[in-house]
Amino acid sequence: MPYRWTFYPDASRDVVRRLMDGLKISPVLARVLGNRGVASIAEGQRFLSPALADLHDPFALPGMDRAVARIDRAIEARERIGVYGDYDVDGVTGAALLSRFFCDVGADAIFRVPNRMREGYGLTDAGIDEFARAGVRLLVAVDCGTNSVREIAYARGLGIETIVADHHTPSESLPDAVAIVNPQVPGSTYPFKFLAGVAIAFKLALAVSRARGLSDERALEDLDLVAVGSIADVAPLVGENRTLVKRGLRVLTESRKVGFRELIRVAGFEGKEIGVWEVAFGLAPRLNAAGRIGDARAAVELLTTNSVETARLRAEGLERENSRRRELDADILSEALAMVSDPEVLADRKAIVLASDTWHPGVIGIAASRMKERYARPTVLIALDGELGRGSARSVPGFSLYEALARCADTLVSFGGHEQAAGFTIERRMIEPFRDRFLAHAAERLAGKDLSPTLRIDGAVPVTHLGIELYEEVKLLRPFGPENPEPIFIAKGLEPAGRPQIVGRGRTHLKFAVRDGERRIEAIAFDKADLHATVADGEPIDVAFTLGENNYLGDRQLQLRVKDIHAAGAGDPAGAAPSLESF
Repeated sequence: MPYRWTFYPDASRDVVRRLMDGLKISPVLARVLGNRGVASIAEGQRFLSPALADLHDPFALPGMDRAVARIDRAIEARERIGVYGDYDVDGVTGAALLSRFFCDVGADAIFRVPNRMREGYGLTDAGIDEFARAGVRLLVAVDCGTNSVREIAYARGLGIETIVADHHTPSESLPDAVAIVNPQVPGSTYPFKFLAGVAIAFKLALAVSRARGLSDERALEDLDLVAVGSIADVAPLVGENRTLVKRGLRVLTESRKVGFRELIRVAGFEGKEIGVWEVAFGLAPRLNAAGRIGDARAAVELLTTNSVETARLRAEGLERENSRRRELDADILSEALAMVSDPEVLADRKAIVLASDTWHPGVIGIAASRMKERYARPTVLIALDGELGRGSARSVPGFSLYEALARCADTLVSFGGHEQAAGFTIERRMIEPFRDRFLAHAAERLAGKDLSPTLRIDGAVPVTHLGIELYEEVKLLRPFGPENPEPIFIAKGLEPAGRPQIVGRGRTHLKFAVRDGERRIEAIAFDKADLHATVADGEPIDVAFTLGENNYLGDRQLQLRVKDIHAAGAGDPAGAAPSLESF
């Protein structure tokens, strides 16, 4: 589907001037900061240079005092602590973080993550039974547990007390746990509500450290785990998350963990600076592959081992699982796309709900994300096996999946998740009622909204302002992610220079150059070979792009990373794009 270009409203001249003068930055960067809601010099300083001192007190989280007191008692009494994580990257990194930390501060701790295929999401009776047999007396649930009312009661009946360190939206009833450390629970006054599960685990470790009179440095060593889990869980990269991830990526690039070093090696990133892209498209998928089609325990073992040999074996095993996952993902996506190839399937529908007996339940979430991006609609994919199905859902801004699934709760066996990502179990016979109810809710909530895929553009920049200097300045806005997207600019009326080339292993990328007068700039459009004709006819074009670079033997040249191309004037017919070089 073609992109619709939308533009941020023109930032206040006073705000732009204030940021330019106070932060000593260009009008382009000042306008981009204004587009991100930054209005004061102090806000700009915190955004560009987030500091650990800006983090909120971990004891401000609900339940933290009780959680720390109970953990401290367990450490002193040498009670066995069982860390129970989820099988996704957030849960795996959270389980690894607390397992490492508890062992380092002298606790007797073991970990467990559920098998997606045999057990499904969250706390299970089988997992609790396993902990009971191992002598666990205190269970710490990471990235799960907020809605495990029955399971936590079951654990209590076996003599196991539970602490929940989670970030999921609570249902109406909360479990009878020692403490529920979750900024989302009713009555919480914690200033930042959007921490990932691994960040809650980090806050718990930090609070235990301070209560025991230890330095923060031990907890800060695990910010690499926090960065990876937060990025993988698509946490908004603003507020505390921005501070944690920015510092965590620095720790990750020079990580002391042999597991991360081996994972970086098999992903092909040795010697490179690790950023959000490397995590999201390199490290996280490999960690996720274990939980999706294998056993997530291998991923936790990778991140907790101190043995180079064990780390190498686990990393190479994850590499093989990830290759298999990619093949399954491609097959599922191809079949799902074929199901909606008939225009009538999407006509007047604000959401996509599909099911198949051939899909792997561990991979449908990835395909659902790709479908959502392509069609700009909430997407639900269901993998059927006998009389049951497992569903994964991904959403668009403004549509809460948790609310939607709650509206359909009587058609589901179970469900859980966030606004933008969720999962559920369903009986085969209930798929049609569920589909009808879900589509009706989407039609109501998204009525009147244009669901065309959109590019939100920061503004127009003349070619004369494009250079390595601007690229370096824009890098100050990293890490990019939800709520802090990488700035997209447009340049208007450019002339294609030379012949465009279709490149890449699968011949899916478009490489070309553009000219504005005497200035020539190289450009590449990844996975957009279909735009070849728009460039090849030689007519002036408007280009939407982010900034990148080519670095050949130390010769750094700016490169436009093209997101979309229109014939000149077609993408911005009313001249709505603000010009970023003036104020």
